[in-house]
Amino acid sequence: MKPPAIDALLSVQSHDMRHGALDKQIAEGPRVLAGADAKIAAEKKAFEDKKTALNALERERADLRTRRRTLEDKLTKYRTQQAEVRKNDEYQALTKEIEQGEAEKGAMESEELELLFKIDEAGAALGEEKKAHEAQLAVLQDEKNRLAAQLKEFETERAAEAAAYEKARAAAPADWLKIYDQVKTQGKRGPWVVPLKDQMCGGCHIRSSSASVQNADGKPVFCGNCGRIVYVDA
Repeated sequence: MKPPAIDALLSVQSHDMRHGALDKQIAEGPRVLAGADAKIAAEKKAFEDKKTALNALERERADLRTRRRTLEDKLTKYRTQQAEVRKNDEYQALTKEIEQGEAEKGAMESEELELLFKIDEAGAALGEEKKAHEAQLAVLQDEKNRLAAQLKEFETERAAEAAAYEKARAAAPADWLKIYDQVKTQGKRGPWVVPLKDQMCGGCHIRSSSASVQNADGKPVFCGNCGRIVYVDA
């Protein structure tokens, strides 16, 4: 027969293990929330990188436009000078400068037009991606909020389990409770109070003798292999 004290220890163990599991989950909380923050930061950075790329194109176009206008001013100056010179070699030199400037200006205009097309395409794409970005941010933020709420629930449950654990310990026989605590200090993972099923230990899953348990006269019996408290649930 299963000693009555086993039920008391099983109650202690149930609250003990649940409390321990909650401790681990709560301890993981900062890492889990940091992971959620990292996902949010990565999503924001990815979108900001696209905005930065578009801004770079716009700055490049602005710089090119400034250089083109500077060149246009220079060409206007050359044409004014050309109308005033009297020497043929000076006239020809200015003509050459003007021709080269016009060619350079044409290349700049083509490059600026190409940049304008790229900016329009990138801007349109960014407008569409902004919707997806905002939707993804909302999903990630909801996930973080859910995790934070879950952690609070864990903390509330842990407090309840701690109280239930102390209550269960107070109801358990002191001598059995002492043995339970000793078994825990052996370094075995829970559970520490396990049944024998078909003469197999529920903790280490190695064959053990159930006869000694059935004839234990109400005293704790241990698995000969792992040292856990064992019982037959008859």
